[in-house]
Amino acid sequence: MISDDIIAALSTPYGRGGIAVIRVTGEGSIALCEKVFRPRSGKALSEYRSSAAVYGDIYDKSGLIDDGLATVFRAPKSFTGEETVEISCHGGIILCQTVLEAIFAAGARQAGPGEYTKRAFLNGHISLSQAESVMDLIDAESKEKVHLAAAQSHGVLSGKIDSIAGKITDLLSEAYVRSDYPDEDLNDMTSEKLGYELGEVIDDMKKLSDTYGIGSAVCEGVPTVIAGKPNTGKSSLLNAILGTDRAIVTDVPGTTRDTIDATVNIGRIFLRISDTAGIRGTSDTVEKLGVERTEKLIKELGKNGLVLAVFDGSKDEDDEDSEFISFLAANARGQIIPILNKSDIGTDGKYVFPAAFGTPVRISAKNGEGIDTLRDAITSLFVSEAIDYGQTPVISNARQHACLTASLETLENAREALDSGTPMDMVLLDVEQAHSSLCEIDGRGTAEEITDKIFHRFCVGK
Repeated sequence: MISDDIIAALSTPYGRGGIAVIRVTGEGSIALCEKVFRPRSGKALSEYRSSAAVYGDIYDKSGLIDDGLATVFRAPKSFTGEETVEISCHGGIILCQTVLEAIFAAGARQAGPGEYTKRAFLNGHISLSQAESVMDLIDAESKEKVHLAAAQSHGVLSGKIDSIAGKITDLLSEAYVRSDYPDEDLNDMTSEKLGYELGEVIDDMKKLSDTYGIGSAVCEGVPTVIAGKPNTGKSSLLNAILGTDRAIVTDVPGTTRDTIDATVNIGRIFLRISDTAGIRGTSDTVEKLGVERTEKLIKELGKNGLVLAVFDGSKDEDDEDSEFISFLAANARGQIIPILNKSDIGTDGKYVFPAAFGTPVRISAKNGEGIDTLRDAITSLFVSEAIDYGQTPVISNARQHACLTASLETLENAREALDSGTPMDMVLLDVEQAHSSLCEIDGRGTAEEITDKIFHRFCVGK
């Protein structure tokens, strides 16, 4: 539900600065702001057209506070879709608080977290994916995320979802109208035709789903586990990637007994890293718990995760290494990069890795040799040069992917049921559910849309 309250909040960062912007939105915002802002022109704010910026003075009940600008936005031509006024004043901490208190005293209330964007969504000005992109823009850790979030905010993903949802709506409306009005002179919707067209939609959705690996790497970060047997240089690698001494490094095996978590930007993406206890058989209770936690982290990594598997590249593969490689091959679902560390000591170590593993990278975590090569290897796994982040629809977070996956799985089930001879009207129930799941990406309903499509596209009941 959309609140009828007028809300206000500081929209620029809290603190000292050249200017600060206070946003007031809700029906009656212009009249409310007239109580605290007086244009130097002598005209009232209500006399100005939408998007007009007006210079004037700001008052509270005690008198003049400051001078500044008030920008008027008349509904629906504002971010929230509601009547809005943005007051720009000087950026003092106490000054901003004083202006806000004057606005609250005039009848506004403090806006809640994300309430402006929520109102924009509820008023139909932006889709749910566009709303999410606003926070992605604010939190961007890379240029790729900036471009991707900007594209989302301008409706690139919403447009793709609309296109796919429109195809499903067309299928449903055509099938239902044929079923409900058999005497009308309409095109036949046979099981074969429905199956073929469902296949085309499924292919389209799979292509979109495949973008999640890139989108999540750019926007959510790559969950990354540094793993290996003790004393291969895992903690040294973490420190080398971070560029700081985050983990304790010693020659004593088993130094790291719990996970050490860190986040680092490696240029085009960022990693959410867990440095873990060395994997080996041990009778030490605490170390054993650390090994179990390491194995659990690796098993829980999704297909968009990464294991940096560290080996001593100055020595040949031994039994513990072989066991670790076998464990990864059986349990790791994401990407794996074998890292042959300690090139400063020697590079004679020989290892045999499964073809599914990435190309081994030789490094020296101690002196930084090969770290840039490793960064490039990681980036190449998750960033595609073929993707134009400003133009290509990309699934960028887990919620969007879950909705798309649910829709895709339901459509695939519907097509299988159709192929097995299930009556069309039963299959269409699954197609409707798939449409509903897909539209959840942008927070849209479906039933009324399908009904409207039937009566607008076909001359039913003429």
